[in-house]
Amino acid sequence: MLGAAALTVLLAVVVLTALVALTEHAAQTGARQRLAAAPDATVRVSGRYDPAGLRAADPPVRAALDGVFGPVEHQVQPLLRAPAADTRQLPAAGDTMWLTLLGVADPASHARLTEGRWPRTAAGPGAKTVEAAFDRDYAARFGLRPGSRVAAGRLTLQVSGLYTRRAAQGPLWNGMTGTFGLPDSIVLLAPGSFAAAPPLAADAAALWIATPDSRRLTLDQIGPLRERIPAFAASRTDLSVFGGAPPPLREVAVKTQLSYELGQLDVPVAVARAGMYLPAALLAALAAAPGASTSTTPRSGGSCSS
Repeated sequence: MLGAAALTVLLAVVVLTALVALTEHAAQTGARQRLAAAPDATVRVSGRYDPAGLRAADPPVRAALDGVFGPVEHQVQPLLRAPAADTRQLPAAGDTMWLTLLGVADPASHARLTEGRWPRTAAGPGAKTVEAAFDRDYAARFGLRPGSRVAAGRLTLQVSGLYTRRAAQGPLWNGMTGTFGLPDSIVLLAPGSFAAAPPLAADAAALWIATPDSRRLTLDQIGPLRERIPAFAASRTDLSVFGGAPPPLREVAVKTQLSYELGQLDVPVAVARAGMYLPAALLAALAAAPGASTSTTPRSGGSCSS
């Protein structure tokens, strides 16, 4: 009986260990999937665009973001945006179109070209015409094809190609189109066109968008990351980013919803754990039962006489 009880306990321990591992895996998988679907799971550092200031600001901004994320795998996407204010869009074609112009170094990683080619850097300095890639459906709405021209204030956009987004959501598409704009109104430019075209440079922002790699995020990383982000967002960027040196860009600011998105993982992680820990607890109780019954069995062979 003792041997059978010991074997039962051993098997129960093995099963319990597997259940705990399965529980953590299920909770982690659920957290990763939910974070991957969160539209605003980013940390953004922005400042007024200036070509020389951008070159000086890039290393310390990246280093500051690396410090915030710590051991959490992440990607940093540098962008240029016009207009500078993220609540506005640029009127074009006699105010019949409202556009967000983004300078992206590698547009093919975010969108698929369906016609024409990706935009090239405008000939400058002093360029007033820049090549631009438009969303295919948005361009069709206005009868635009490669070679078409669109007047946007003191700037002329020449359509070099049409694209479709590789994903409906992502750092490049979320929060870029102002209060009322839609992602299909985003126009992609070569980053070098911002320096070449004074009308672009006059009202543009530099952005660094940091996104955690949800595929590699572990549960033990969520809490520390969630604590570091608000401290960085509330900090003085001249100190937290530039170490007390004069910022090379004006109006440097931090914007993030990542801490909130990480907080939204608490409930699904708890539910996933509870769903698996309940059968584990029952199994633990059953494993303890043979040992308890064995310890309370009376010994035989003794007698009592008066």
